[in-house]
Amino acid sequence: ADITTFGKYIGGGFSFGAFGGRADLLDQFDTSPEANRDRTISHAGTFNNNISSMTAGYVVLGEVFTADVAIAHTARGDDFRKSVAAVLSKHDLPLSVSGFGSMMSLHALAHAPESPLDVAKRDDKLQELVFFGLLERGVYIAARGMMNLSLPLADDQLAKVLDALDDTVKTLASN
Repeated sequence: ADITTFGKYIGGGFSFGAFGGRADLLDQFDTSPEANRDRTISHAGTFNNNISSMTAGYVVLGEVFTADVAIAHTARGDDFRKSVAAVLSKHDLPLSVSGFGSMMSLHALAHAPESPLDVAKRDDKLQELVFFGLLERGVYIAARGMMNLSLPLADDQLAKVLDALDDTVKTLASN
């Protein structure tokens, strides 16, 4: 990838974000006196220079979210998403799941969207009913269907999500 962005999970719960990439691209953000000021891109941000976040991010990337953990976490998310798809396929409702690794979204669409135009075709009422059905069963996801797995989630918690999803979709399909 040319540029990679990282969300605030790097900060261990603190507000933080980061990006990295090819040296020729990142050099454009160099504001040192030696940099060519005609080509420098200013980068302001709410979370810049927060020493607590920077320290937490350094520790997380160095000791917690290692390459091996990232690979395992991505695989766990892929497996969980397959389990979500299996639950959805048991019921006769236009619901699908998409995503990569630990990031995923539920969609009130018969097939996972392939473009932003597809997302606009979703059944908003069904999307809302799934959201509230899960919430009623103790599972919170974003109203738009997004859910992300965090490292501390235990297998029994993931099973609870699948059970809540199955019960929600079964209830909706029977009405």
